[in-house]
Amino acid sequence: MQNDNTELASLLSLALEGGDESNLSRSQRAALNRLKQVIETIRSDTADPVPARVLERARSLESRLPRPVSWLDRTVAFVMNPLLDSLHRPEPGLRGHELRQCTFETEGYRLDLEIAQPATEHPSGDQTETETELEVEVRGQLDSEQPIEFPLRVALIRKGSDASVLNLETTQDGGFVFQAPAGSYELAFELSTGNQMIGSIELP
Repeated sequence: MQNDNTELASLLSLALEGGDESNLSRSQRAALNRLKQVIETIRSDTADPVPARVLERARSLESRLPRPVSWLDRTVAFVMNPLLDSLHRPEPGLRGHELRQCTFETEGYRLDLEIAQPATEHPSGDQTETETELEVEVRGQLDSEQPIEFPLRVALIRKGSDASVLNLETTQDGGFVFQAPAGSYELAFELSTGNQMIGSIELP
């Protein structure tokens, strides 16, 4: 057994480092060739460097993921203060809808929202049946006294939770549209500086 181990060690050394193979028997040469094949397979199976374009794509996708709003974010965030809340103001052209207009301001930023609640549906036309509530549509426009690097990532967060229920981006001019069920939410904007800007909204 010891001789077998010694022979295997010698063959392994030859396979790894090379050397004189002229004195090997036919069986030893066959064993050496198998060792070389195993070593080559192991080396070829090792992970190659990830191509740069793959890394760039991964970073691009990761940058689009919403960053959870932590307690620290809330501590240093710009809080959007409500200036105007026009409850249920009808707008021509939105038949069956009621439009609510809200305006928020903070630190040179202005956010205008139009919250449109579709009329409730009665599947059979019987008004005594339970009404089916449709999602609320929100149209927003963010403006600033100083230049903003649009688009910005926006997260809709249900109050009492740090996890977003909806994530989107503004357009290049700061506009955005989304639909969500009625409820109490926070809108969080991630500015190019890394700071958060957060405002509370009630839908509808």
